[in-house]
Amino acid sequence: QMRTKKLLAGACASLMIAASAITTVTAAESVNVTIGNATAAPGETFTVKMELSDIPSAGINACDFGIKYDSSVLTIDDVALGDLAKGDDTSVEGMPDPFVYNIEEDLVCVAYGVGTTNTDFYMTGSGTFLTISGTVSESAAPGTKSDLEIVAVDRQTTPTSSSVNDEIIFGLYSSDEEAPIVYDPTITNGYVEVEGEATTEESTGNTGTSIDFGEVTLLGDTNGDDVIDSTDIVVLNKYLLTLLSDK
Repeated sequence: QMRTKKLLAGACASLMIAASAITTVTAAESVNVTIGNATAAPGETFTVKMELSDIPSAGINACDFGIKYDSSVLTIDDVALGDLAKGDDTSVEGMPDPFVYNIEEDLVCVAYGVGTTNTDFYMTGSGTFLTISGTVSESAAPGTKSDLEIVAVDRQTTPTSSSVNDEIIFGLYSSDEEAPIVYDPTITNGYVEVEGEATTEESTGNTGTSIDFGEVTLLGDTNGDDVIDSTDIVVLNKYLLTLLSDK
């Protein structure tokens, strides 16, 4: 079942315009996007952070991406903005929250769009963009890793458009006169590892004295000396006694 924090509002308009104009973006610079790692035992909670670093000097005011995860191993409970996201210009009356996320099965959809031209509210420099928290499944096997992978979210670029976004967007939309900038992200994905040693299937069968039969080339030649005699009976009896003692 989809759990939604808020409906997309006007503050994300710049994001949608950036997505619809993706084919005409200006030359992209790079930004580093990193999801951390965590370990937690079955049934316990975890927290990982998404960090942005080396953001170009113009800043970021629009993001659109997803985070894939294995819902059989993890439950994502909450996604919160970090200190890097400065929010929107509250001096503008009626300015809606710039952040929205949806938690779906195996995918968290994230959208962030600052609806002001005040660059003081753009993300710059380096820091924590998101904090992702959740719970490891009670049935998760120790040693299991669930990757947290940043992906594009397939969504219509505008309500009336038939085109679908296929880009991971960390970008800047400044005005109608200027083409949007979508930075080229250098992505480091993360994971959550289930604590504990991986279990292996216990061996079954004979655990007693080992009987070496050699290479049997003659039916009844249990000791492999190519001769059938009383020695073969002794070896066979020892083997049967060993089986009985293990019962």
